[in-house]
Amino acid sequence: MTFEDERAELERVVGRLAVPLPETEGAGTALLARIGEVADRTPADPPRPSHTSFRPAQVLLHGDRVGFIDFDGFGRAEPGLDLGLFLATTANVAVRAAPADRRAAALATVDELVARFLRRYQEEAPVSVERVALWQALALLTAVLHCWTKVRPDRLEPNLQLLEHHVRSVGLT
Repeated sequence: MTFEDERAELERVVGRLAVPLPETEGAGTALLARIGEVADRTPADPPRPSHTSFRPAQVLLHGDRVGFIDFDGFGRAEPGLDLGLFLATTANVAVRAAPADRRAAALATVDELVARFLRRYQEEAPVSVERVALWQALALLTAVLHCWTKVRPDRLEPNLQLLEHHVRSVGLT
């Protein structure tokens, strides 16, 4: 799976959403274009074995042992795909769990945890933090789009807040 594949799929979703929801037309297009521009000048890490749908729910913990499940999409991709999705999902859960008046604090905590996680990850395997941030942006945009495509309106506000925060903090504005 490539970054371009994922970005193109999101462009299709954005286009399809404009049919039943004309007010959303073009809403994600500018962000996807900006993400594409940055991706074009940010070299991808070499492809590695990849889970391709790596989220916290696919991680099993037992004592000091860690296991992974659900390998039906297993393939090869740059490591940013798995890392970006994992980090975006973790951030999403944390921000949605926070009361609306505490989301700013939750975002700051998430930023700190993401930075710590990536530093620790890089001690074991080199990875482009910039590419992880791009993949994370795609995953966060997907979460916003799922508010409409999977009819989850209660998740829209925190997902948008998280996407906007991420976009600003990694310089995609």
